[in-house]
Amino acid sequence: MSEESMPLDTRFNEVEGGQDLYPDEKGVWNLVEEGEMKVQAAPMVHTVPCVGFVVTEKDKPGRLRAEYVRPIVERNKAGLLKRGLSDPNKIFRLLKTLQPGEAVNLPDGTLLRAEEVMEAAKQGRKIVICGDTSDASGIAALAQDCDVLVHEATNAFLLPFDKGTYMDVERFARAHGHSTPQMAGHFAHRVRAKRLIMTHFSPRYKGDLSPESLAIMKRLEDMARKTSKLRADRVLAAHDLMLVPIPSPQKMAEVGADD
Repeated sequence: MSEESMPLDTRFNEVEGGQDLYPDEKGVWNLVEEGEMKVQAAPMVHTVPCVGFVVTEKDKPGRLRAEYVRPIVERNKAGLLKRGLSDPNKIFRLLKTLQPGEAVNLPDGTLLRAEEVMEAAKQGRKIVICGDTSDASGIAALAQDCDVLVHEATNAFLLPFDKGTYMDVERFARAHGHSTPQMAGHFAHRVRAKRLIMTHFSPRYKGDLSPESLAIMKRLEDMARKTSKLRADRVLAAHDLMLVPIPSPQKMAEVGADD
């Protein structure tokens, strides 16, 4: 049976006119690509089928270095008019369209190269949102160098809630398709995430904003920080209605590299 002729499956609320999505040869679902965003998905290891998502913002062209270009254009205005350019200021529009390696030769012999007149492209942001998982390896290739990784951390070895050892808790978490803060931190380190936000905590931890709950969340953050190698301010335990600004990669770099 061809993909085009597959019948609707009412178990999944499929409707007429919908689109069937299939993974590519790498096991990745390319879900949406429009405007400035691309959304992809990849499988997570869990007790039932589960996926994680990668939202990637496209790079933006760099800004024209007008303060550098303007004096050069000013002294070439007469020559540009002689060349038949009715409005010499239109040269700015032309310069903005230059591709790497291209250049414009002005009447006085000045060669304006794309690399000289345009700032570097502004790198887009990448956000990775993992579903329930004990192993997010399936999304690792897509997640490399992400600006934010959202990863579950259901179970933790946290006295007085737990008995035994950390490895007992990790085995329990894996058996149920979940992760510990240390596992989330390891994955963040593996994909070189710039920031880690943990979610999906066990109901044993209230998760409210009381001093007691905040103290527990701080302990979970410390666990993940040690394995992620990230700075303390770049590992967060999420709470309901939390808002997290996501600066551009350039601004993150200005703050300073991780220790």
